[in-house]
Amino acid sequence: MRDWLSKNKIIFETIAATLLSLMALCVSWLTYRISARQTELTRLQTNIAHQQEMPQFIVQRLYVRSPDGIFHDVRVTVQNKGPIARAAEVDNVDFITLRCSGFGRVSRSFRLPIINYLDSNFVTSGQDLEFSLERKGNNDEYAKIYTGLMEIDGKRNTLVEVGITSYIRVNYQDLFGDKHSDYFWIRGRTAAEQVSQAEGEAAFQEHKEGSTKELLIFPKLTAEQLHQKCAQ
Repeated sequence: MRDWLSKNKIIFETIAATLLSLMALCVSWLTYRISARQTELTRLQTNIAHQQEMPQFIVQRLYVRSPDGIFHDVRVTVQNKGPIARAAEVDNVDFITLRCSGFGRVSRSFRLPIINYLDSNFVTSGQDLEFSLERKGNNDEYAKIYTGLMEIDGKRNTLVEVGITSYIRVNYQDLFGDKHSDYFWIRGRTAAEQVSQAEGEAAFQEHKEGSTKELLIFPKLTAEQLHQKCAQ
């Protein structure tokens, strides 16, 4: 037996070395799996920490009652209800929307970029960050356009439905120093709806391109001017 073992020593050594190599591979694989799990856990913990430290913006359109009891102004507020937002900036683009019927063609809807509907006014800072976007008399101006279109429609047997749509962009840095841009869409009296960055950027680009073709200043807009837009 001893002679047989001596003669086959190299075989046993080869088998032993192979088994040791396999064991080393198993240990390495297990180490890799443990490391990968730890990396994934760290990533998830970091993401959770980021989410917990992200500002939470609430955007609303408000109708401001004046001392005479009439709602002369429309205000859009941007409030941070979460952790502190650093270097925050708010800007907006506004569109007047038209739905036109009775012009000898199929009803159609479109929107036109306008300026001077809202102005920016910084209110507070810190964790209770708040911006207010408003301009005195803008609701009176809208009401004048609305009633003017009703009168024109009655005379010309048409129907023009008018509204205001706003997109709000909030640029800020979180507590980790990462930069973000949040976009919100708002129309009518409802709270704003957050939209994707792609949709928000497209709206800002649409406003920029449209304003280069024709600059519509909201305080100077008339019902007749908008009715003619439907007739074109």
